[in-house]
Amino acid sequence: MKKSFILGIIATLLFTSAQVCIAKNKVLKIATRQSPPFSYQDKYGVWKGISIELWQNIARINNYQYTFEDTNLHELLDGVKNGKYDVGVAGITITSDREKFLDFSQPFISSTLGVASLNDNSPWLSVLHKFISLTFLKVLLMLIAVLLLAGLGVWFFERKKNEEFGGKSHSGLASAFWWAAVTMTTVGYGDKSPRTPGGRIVGLLWMFVSVIILTSFTAAIVSSLTIASTESKVTLNSLRHGLVATVPNSVADVTLKKFNITPLNFNTCEGMFDALSKGKVDYLVYDLPVLRYYGTKYGPKFNITALEKYRQDFGFAFRLDSPLENDVDVELLRIVHSPSWRDIKTRYLGNWTSDLR
Repeated sequence: MKKSFILGIIATLLFTSAQVCIAKNKVLKIATRQSPPFSYQDKYGVWKGISIELWQNIARINNYQYTFEDTNLHELLDGVKNGKYDVGVAGITITSDREKFLDFSQPFISSTLGVASLNDNSPWLSVLHKFISLTFLKVLLMLIAVLLLAGLGVWFFERKKNEEFGGKSHSGLASAFWWAAVTMTTVGYGDKSPRTPGGRIVGLLWMFVSVIILTSFTAAIVSSLTIASTESKVTLNSLRHGLVATVPNSVADVTLKKFNITPLNFNTCEGMFDALSKGKVDYLVYDLPVLRYYGTKYGPKFNITALEKYRQDFGFAFRLDSPLENDVDVELLRIVHSPSWRDIKTRYLGNWTSDLR
């Protein structure tokens, strides 16, 4: 019994070693696709990109022989699953659904989904949008309410003994509101002032309190304008009101359908951005690093926004129980924790490396 167990272990080790040797000696078929900045062909037909360069470094260290096979996302995933390709190397998102029929390497980049829209707003419209934001209006209404409260306190004491706050109720309250406003802003025209002991006590308290309130409200207003200037105008809910495009079978495609949004499908990002430029679609939803790459390539006419709640991890795809996976992971982790990895990402993404984790 013990001898059989030992022989079984030896046979397993020999079989595994044989698999690894075969994998290292044969020419591997690497499935990839046009997905800048992860993978793309230059004008000479040479494959480049973050994923491509990472794979080339790993293959050199492990002495792999390989050829790149150009395909699309669906054929890449299906081909790796069925053994047509040995590894999938591109911008491949690791998901639980894909883990059911594929193995993945350790993630080498984490980012999120993004939304691209046509940036056709004039600067004046952008400024106007900030000032009519809901946050700003809430702050403004609160400020008016506080001014009315202070004015009401002065009017209560002054209405019968001070003609500056007298007359009909609406006239007296309007004068009190004016007094509260000029006092808060320290303008102090002096055209209206409390004269009764009660009114002056309210006025004295208001002068001290208004300093604190004015500082707080100023900070809140500035904050609301800052938020309005940086907030995305596009959310997944707002996508329901326009035509949305993405790449078929992608994570973005699946996510949109979960929100009952049926997107138009384009096999290439060039096709999507061309449709967006011509007004054939309103939004593009896809991997944020890819959208950033094309947004930088085509200039400032596009507005690219991150959807922070939709994290994506990118890795290499293997068929289940692939003998390559362990050796690839060892070198992948070594490279992504080296100083050269940041240089590689910066070379392809420039200033947008902050999108990556």
